[in-house]
Amino acid sequence: MVREARKEDLESLLDLYLGFYSELLSRQGVRPHDKEEYWENVKRFLSCDKVFLAETSSGEAVGFIWVSGCEGWLLA
Repeated sequence: MVREARKEDLESLLDLYLGFYSELLSRQGVRPHDKEEYWENVKRFLSCDKVFLAETSSGEAVGFIWVSGCEGWLLA
């Protein structure tokens, strides 16, 4: 199921966001930042942009889509 993310999804989104950036940066040979350093980014895009959360039938968050108003960016 895909639904619009809510503030109570913040921790799940942070885990997914960190996983995304960890994989991306490791492919570039760069070490990702600590989880806490991504916290403000996730809070900002959750409050300012459209974020959709993909969940399993049991409610486990497995992916996200971030649609930003900045030049139509899409991060999935």
